[in-house]
Amino acid sequence: MHLRITRLLWPAALLVSSISLSGMLSAQDLSEAKAICKDLSADNRAMAKAAGYDLDGLCRSLNKRSSIGDKDSEEMAPAKSRRTVSSRDAKFPRDMDEGRLDDFESRDSLDLEMEELREMEEMEEPKPFGYDLFANVPNTFASTANIPVSSDYLLGPGDGLEIFFYGKLNQSFSVEINRDGQVDFPELGPVVLAGLTFGEAKELLRSLVSSKIIGTQINISMGTLRSIQVFVLGEAYKPGAYMVSSLATITHALMSSGGVSDIASLRNIQLKRAGKTIATLDLYELLLSGDTGGDVRLQSSDVIFIPPVGDLVSVRGEVLRPAIYELKGKATAGDLLHLAGGLSSKAFSQSAKIERINSNGFMTAVDLDLSKASDRAVGLMAGDSMEIAAVTEEKRDIVSLEGFVNHPGDFAWRPGMRVSDIVGSVDQFPVDVDLEFALIVREVANGLGVEVYKLDIRAVLSDPGSSANKELLSRDKLFVFSAFEDRAEILEPLLSQLKLQARLGGSAKVVVARGEVRFPGDYPLVDGMTMADLISAAGGLTEGAYIYSSEISRTDFTDPERASTLTISVALGSESGADFKLKPLDS
Repeated sequence: MHLRITRLLWPAALLVSSISLSGMLSAQDLSEAKAICKDLSADNRAMAKAAGYDLDGLCRSLNKRSSIGDKDSEEMAPAKSRRTVSSRDAKFPRDMDEGRLDDFESRDSLDLEMEELREMEEMEEPKPFGYDLFANVPNTFASTANIPVSSDYLLGPGDGLEIFFYGKLNQSFSVEINRDGQVDFPELGPVVLAGLTFGEAKELLRSLVSSKIIGTQINISMGTLRSIQVFVLGEAYKPGAYMVSSLATITHALMSSGGVSDIASLRNIQLKRAGKTIATLDLYELLLSGDTGGDVRLQSSDVIFIPPVGDLVSVRGEVLRPAIYELKGKATAGDLLHLAGGLSSKAFSQSAKIERINSNGFMTAVDLDLSKASDRAVGLMAGDSMEIAAVTEEKRDIVSLEGFVNHPGDFAWRPGMRVSDIVGSVDQFPVDVDLEFALIVREVANGLGVEVYKLDIRAVLSDPGSSANKELLSRDKLFVFSAFEDRAEILEPLLSQLKLQARLGGSAKVVVARGEVRFPGDYPLVDGMTMADLISAAGGLTEGAYIYSSEISRTDFTDPERASTLTISVALGSESGADFKLKPLDS
């Protein structure tokens, strides 16, 4: 019977594993699972249902995942072919159509988590600068009917004018420049205006009206603006001919064409007119300083040519705008910092480097101190990657107060500082503070560990001139404890450090208190620590403690090949017992 149930349930187990791990299983496993779904018997369904499996539902999920996976594979293929040397992994929103969005929403949580992990990994690498300008290009643009027209606007066929005569003759009408470049004015006849600027046309018409229509003056404003055809070619997102307003500039035409491709240059966009390059637009100047001087107004039949991207360099680390930047001519490390917005507040300018490919085809490094003008003047090469390190998180010239205090934290250290400079009043602590037992943790000068000293806060507060008011060194830590709470949580990091540094040689400076003490556990061994000190560290004795009976378990390392354990009886009720000196690992 057991064998029969196993044979009937294996299809369900295979389906569950195939559906949940379809991204990792082979095509053969998935094909086998699909074959099971095509040939499900009534016994299979019944036995699987009794075991808690819904084979029909599992098969539907498998078929749905298979169709999504096939569609994703087909759509991912052209996307991969579009990847370019610019390393531009950030896709424009226009690259996701509604069908892809539906598929994205139908993926399960595992696929979403994997995609989020991939996106996080990609975010660590710098992205090409400036291309997100075209990430949300609108499909339509606002009407230019209400935009003021400057006096240097060049009139052409299709432009409309609003005319108002006043004085002896009062009338208003609209006229349009015809294909011959003329305007037919009542009382004036045909007047050629095409090729004149708006300012020149107004002066000409005022002169004609004053000479031919005595006692009448004229007011002129622009009416409907003509549309012009321009060509956006080269590395445009959608190259071709576009109809734009006669007020349009190079950036308007770029937006109309959907922006630029992933390998387009942003620093050398050329405006060609009658076969000659009349202007060059550097989008970096527009993005970084708001300079629109290169954004020239277009004329009919203009060609906007976008060449491929030039030399690329990248900057990472502690700069305000890490990214991949396009060079324009010769550039230095200082120029790259300017493009990146400068150093961040956490940058360590003395520690920077450039990774580059040398003449032999191997990667090499150039060390830089960006605080020096000579290093900022180091020239860049195509493919260079500059990285600026961050300042270390290590704190210097501070003293820390931690544990059972009202306001724990770091305090500025100065030479000659003592405990009373940090602990000046009992008001700094909650009411349940243990004033008789505290610790000073000090780093060893060679950086190989820490040393622990006992601190009597009550003695410091009552007599700042006593020996208890110890002098503090930079990076000292003061640990304060509650009289009614276990100390294990505060001591855990310190004890771990003491045990770890013991591996470098010697025994861990840790002792253990067990039995009738309030807070049994491990405690740091301070210099000259006695049984009475350990009992104080452990919160004192319990009410049931028998002070004339205690034992110390001590490890004897006299024989280096074989350590032994000694048991020492100590009577705490006697003076000699309370003053008994402890050694590392005493328990």
